[in-house]
Amino acid sequence: MSSDSLEVTIGGQKLFLRGEDSEDLREHVAQVNQTIAEITGPGGEVNVRVALLAALNLAETLAAERRKNLQLLQNIRARAVHISDCIERIPR
Repeated sequence: MSSDSLEVTIGGQKLFLRGEDSEDLREHVAQVNQTIAEITGPGGEVNVRVALLAALNLAETLAAERRKNLQLLQNIRARAVHISDCIERIPR
């Protein structure tokens, strides 16, 4: 697997990123820029405080998604156990 190099702009700063999938990188950059724009408003200045708030917002979003995924996984496991129990009760 080769890494793609991509020039992006995040919060007005040009950066060169390297990753396995440039389309994923573009999506992540867009999400970061959207989060920054939500904090600063149109044309707002991006500084360290804004970057930290954006990072915190994105971390909270990630944590919420992880909690949802964990709950879904627990539900799937419980259903699998129930199905397995039902199958075991079928007379042979």
